[in-house]
Amino acid sequence: MNHMALNSVTHSTAPVFLPLDVQVLPLAHRHLIEASAGTGKTFNITRIAIKVLLVKKISITQLLIVTFTKAATQELRARIAQTLQEFIGMLEGEPCDWDPLLTHIISTDINMSVENALRMLKVAVFEMDEAAIYTINSFCGRMLTQSSFLTHHPFDQAIIDDSESIYIEVIQDWFLQQQSHPPMRSALRDMGVETPTKYFETYKSILLSTLPVEYPTESSIAALSQCSGQLIFDALAPQRAAFAEELKPHVALIQAYFDAKKKDIIVHQVLDWCNDIEFSDIAALLGVMLHGTAIKGYIKTLGVNDPDALIDIFKEFHNVVKKSFSTYNKRFTEMSENIAAIELIADSLVTIKALASTEKRRCGVLDHSDTVSLFSQQIVAGNAQLISSIQAQFPIALIDEFQDTDADQYAIFQHVYPNDDPSLMLLMIGDPKQAIYGFRGGDVFTYLKAVNDANYHWSMDTNYRSTESVVNGYNTLFYGLSVPQYRIQDLQLWAQQQATISHDDAIGILPSPEQGLFDYGIQYNWILATAKAKANNTPLYDPLSQSGTHFFALSADNIDIQHPVAQDKFTAIKLMSQWVAQEVQRLLTSASLGDKLVAPADIAILVNNRSQGQIIKKIFANCGLNSVILSDRTSIFASDQATNLYRFLNGILNFNQDRAFKAMLGTDLMGLERETLYEIENDLNTIDQYKLIAHDLLQRWQRDGVMAMLIFVLKNNFTIYGQSDEVERVISNYMQLAEILNEVERTQSLVTMTVTFLYEKLAQKN
Repeated sequence: MNHMALNSVTHSTAPVFLPLDVQVLPLAHRHLIEASAGTGKTFNITRIAIKVLLVKKISITQLLIVTFTKAATQELRARIAQTLQEFIGMLEGEPCDWDPLLTHIISTDINMSVENALRMLKVAVFEMDEAAIYTINSFCGRMLTQSSFLTHHPFDQAIIDDSESIYIEVIQDWFLQQQSHPPMRSALRDMGVETPTKYFETYKSILLSTLPVEYPTESSIAALSQCSGQLIFDALAPQRAAFAEELKPHVALIQAYFDAKKKDIIVHQVLDWCNDIEFSDIAALLGVMLHGTAIKGYIKTLGVNDPDALIDIFKEFHNVVKKSFSTYNKRFTEMSENIAAIELIADSLVTIKALASTEKRRCGVLDHSDTVSLFSQQIVAGNAQLISSIQAQFPIALIDEFQDTDADQYAIFQHVYPNDDPSLMLLMIGDPKQAIYGFRGGDVFTYLKAVNDANYHWSMDTNYRSTESVVNGYNTLFYGLSVPQYRIQDLQLWAQQQATISHDDAIGILPSPEQGLFDYGIQYNWILATAKAKANNTPLYDPLSQSGTHFFALSADNIDIQHPVAQDKFTAIKLMSQWVAQEVQRLLTSASLGDKLVAPADIAILVNNRSQGQIIKKIFANCGLNSVILSDRTSIFASDQATNLYRFLNGILNFNQDRAFKAMLGTDLMGLERETLYEIENDLNTIDQYKLIAHDLLQRWQRDGVMAMLIFVLKNNFTIYGQSDEVERVISNYMQLAEILNEVERTQSLVTMTVTFLYEKLAQKN
C-alpha cells in the first residue's frame, strides 16, 4: 500500500490517529487533526499553508483559513507572514538550516526549483493583506454579501457583531407583559429566573442558538433520569469495588442468613451491581440488605471475627449510595412535578426568539448566528452555483479550533468539501477534549460526525511547551496514568518508519482505538514530552516536590461540624483560597525557575467564576500578595454598565419612543423595583410622571453635561443589590464611562452624538 492511501479508509470502528508529519500529509480529501495544548498547532498550520502554496501552486488568497476569534485570525496572519519571510531567507542563502519541509518539497518535486519557490513565496508575502483568514462569522457574512444574487441576501441588511441588547430589550418588554399572566410569573419564579437579567443569563445559549427549542416530555425526563443515574453509578465505582472486596469473605455467611429469612439472592444481586454487571436502581435492594436498624442484628448472628468492623463497612456504603441516589431521585421528581413550568418557559423562549427575529428585521440587521444559519441553509439546500463559486474561490480550507464548530457551521464545510473529491481539501484542527466538555460552544456530536466523515486522522502528540513531569501529570489527569515506556518505543518506531509504513502496520503499532477515555467512543491520544520543551530552559525547583501535578482535598475535619462542606460552600471556598495563598507565599520564598526565584507574574490561578476570583483576590490582599484578575482587562464597553448606560441615555433622549423609554426604566440607574415596573406598565399617569423625569434629566444633561447628570443619578436614583465590593466596581465602571463620554462631548456638541458613539463602541466590543 503506498503512502497516499495511508489512513484513508472507511471507519466502521474508531479510527487510528497517526502522528502528524506535514511532509507526508496528502493535499486532498478531508483530514481531522487533533492538537492538544503546546503541541505546535500554529507551527504546523504555517507549514501546511506553505506546502499548499508550493505543491498545489495556488495563491495565498485561495487558501481559506477559518478560526473563531478575531485575535486568532490576527495571530495566524502574523505567523504565516513571519514563516514566509523565514523560508524566503533560507532560499536566498541566509546562514541557517533549511526547514525539513522546504528541503522535502524542493527535493521531491521535479518542477520546483529554488527560483520558482522563491518567486511563489514572495508573491504570497505581497498578497498577505488579502489572505482569506476569517472568523467563521465574518466568513459567512462575507459570503452572503459577496454572493447576494446567489444567496438572495438583501443588500440593505447590516450585519452587527452583537445582538444581545436587542434580546435584552425584547425580554424586558415581555416581562412587563407578564403582569397579567400569573401562571407564567409563577413558572419564572419556580425556575429561578424571575428577573430579565437572570432569564437572559440562564437561557442565553438557547436564545442565541439557531436550534429549535425542545419541549420536555415525561419520556425525555425519564431518559435523562436514567442517564444521570448511570453517571452516579459510574461515579460510585471505587466505593462499589471496595465494598465488594470487603463483602466477598463473608458472602456465604450472609447469604445463608438471607436464605433463612427467604430473601432470595440479595447478596449476589448487590455483588453483581458492585461489579458492573448491570445498572439498576439499587436503592430498594440495598434498603433490604443494608437497612440501618437491621444491619447490626443480622451481622451479630453471622459469627464473623470482627462484626463491628463489618457493620461499619455496611453502614458507610449504605450511606454513600443512599445519599447519592436520593439526591438524584429528588432532582428528577422535582423536574417531573415542574413539567408544566418547564413547558411555559419553553413557550417563552419560542416567543422571545420570534420577537427578537421580528425586531432584527424591523431594524434591518442580522447578527452572526443569523448569517451562519442563513448561509448554512443555502448550502445544505444544494445551491449548486453558490457551492461551485466557493470551491473555485477556495479549493482548500483549514478550520482552526474545530472543536468550537457547531452543526450549522460544519454543514457548510461538509457540503462544500465532499470527502470523495480529490481536487478539494478540508483540514479540521482542534482539541476534542474541549468539545467533550462543551467549552465555548463545543459540540461533541459534531466532532464525532467529523471523525466519521474524515478520510485521514492525525494527532500532534508531542508537547513542546511543558516539562516531562507536567506532561506526565497531564496524561495522568486525562487517562489515569502517564505514558508507559513500551508505548513511547512504539511511537518512536512509527516516527522512524512513517514514510513507508502501511495502514495495517500502523494499527499494530499505535494505541488501539479501544483505549477510550471519554464517552461516545472518543479515544485519548497520548501526549509525549520532549527535551526540546521551552519550560526545560527554566525548570522549576521546588524543595517540597518535583512532581508536575499535585492533588489536594479539603478535609471535612477543616469545616465546622455544624456547617459541612456540602452545606457551606462559601466557607469551603474561603478555606481553599487561604490554602492557595499560603502555597503561593511558600513558592515565592522557596521555589525557583532556572536561576531566579519564582515571581508573582509566574503564577496563574484558575477559578470557576468571578465571585471565586474576588474571594481569592481579597484573601491575597490580606496576606500582602498583589494579584490581577485578567478578565478585568476586558474593555469597559464589554461591561454590563456600558449596555445599561446606553439604554439609559437612549431612553432619556427618546423618552417618547415606547421601547427606548421602557428599556431606560429597567436599568439600575433608575433604581426601580420589579413590582414598580409592573405597575407602570398599566398606569398611564405614572408613565407620564416618569416621562417628565426623563425630560428633566435630558435638560440637565444638555445644560451640565453627561458626567454631571450621571453623578446626580448615581446619588439619587441608582440601586444595586449585592456585596459592597460589587457596588464599588459598578459605580467605578459608570464613572469611567462618564469620563470617556465627557471627552466625546468636548468635540461633539450634540447629545445625540454621545449616544451614537456609545452605540458604536458597544457594537465593536467583541
